[in-house]
Amino acid sequence: MNRKLLRVLDEIDKAEAKIAEWQGHLASLHEQRVQIEEKEIIRGMRAMNLTSRELAAVVDGLCAGKLTLAAVPEPDGADVEDGTSGQEAGVISDGVSMPEVSGTGGETAENI
Repeated sequence: MNRKLLRVLDEIDKAEAKIAEWQGHLASLHEQRVQIEEKEIIRGMRAMNLTSRELAAVVDGLCAGKLTLAAVPEPDGADVEDGTSGQEAGVISDGVSMPEVSGTGGETAENI
């Protein structure tokens, strides 16, 4: 067989192997991104210091599309690694009022 053809076939095999390796790496990075995003969502919800009933109302509102989260830009020099940007994302209500929870018998974040 022609040596040039053999060389090209070898290069193709090497390139295909590298592509498969990088596709696996890319899939791993996508998984990491989702996990980090989920942690940030949980951290943001906990930072709101809502009662259990208020938290349930916010989650229901978000799922129903009645509430939207406001994007808060991070200031320059924010420590992205541990998420200490000094600001928290707020919730903007689109005409939906939060249910009032009476002070008696209502659960607090500390009781959960």
